[in-house]
Amino acid sequence: MRSINVEVPDATAAAAKLTPEEARLWLAFSLYREGRLSTGPCAELAGLDRRAFLDELARHRVEAPYAVSDWEADVATLQKLGHL
Repeated sequence: MRSINVEVPDATAAAAKLTPEEARLWLAFSLYREGRLSTGPCAELAGLDRRAFLDELARHRVEAPYAVSDWEADVATLQKLGHL
């Protein structure tokens, strides 16, 4: 497994009151929000199980990625079902 190490200067980490665990969680949030990773890999990155990661997403009000193409597919499905 390849790993990436990111150094955060002590002064920056202290000013942000950022722990290594929080840094991993916020990185996971960002990757999820951008649609680059799903909840499973993001949970692993954050050091949580999937359920706990989903709880953190909700607690921090991180929205699921939802593209225009997702919306168009949902509309098409609703039209096929006769709901629109």
